[in-house]
Amino acid sequence: MKEYGMIGMVLALVAIAGIAVAGPGRQDCGERCGNCSQAGQVAGPGAWYDAAKTETVAGSVVSVDQVSPRGQGIGLTLKTGDGTMKVHLGPQWYFKCQGGLPIKSGDVVEVKGVKTVRMGQNVFIAGEVKKGGDVLKLRNEQGVPLWAGEQRCNS
Repeated sequence: MKEYGMIGMVLALVAIAGIAVAGPGRQDCGERCGNCSQAGQVAGPGAWYDAAKTETVAGSVVSVDQVSPRGQGIGLTLKTGDGTMKVHLGPQWYFKCQGGLPIKSGDVVEVKGVKTVRMGQNVFIAGEVKKGGDVLKLRNEQGVPLWAGEQRCNS
């Protein structure tokens, strides 16, 4: 009888640990990298970003926006020669770690990234943003976000 009680206690501890790991305390990095609450939907860091399809767009920042279903990401509305486009940058917490987002409405920027469809909307996922002589790197050459895995901010 003691064996069954001990087995039950071990199973309960395993279940509680599983809930704690998958629970809401994890930060959502805006990617399907395995480190967030939406892990497993698309494999690998940067899965939304196809580095082979990288292009550069230039324009004027109309607004800095909250993006993603829960508003945890930062993006831009960018006015280009072809109209306006939504640009996804990354999670809010990452920019707080970096001392803030150095981009505001009215800035003229050049964005290197990829066009994709996310949640039924056309978006441009930024890999880097240039403003004047400054460059804000967001992803490595393979498209992996600089906030994923070991590269995360420790604040």
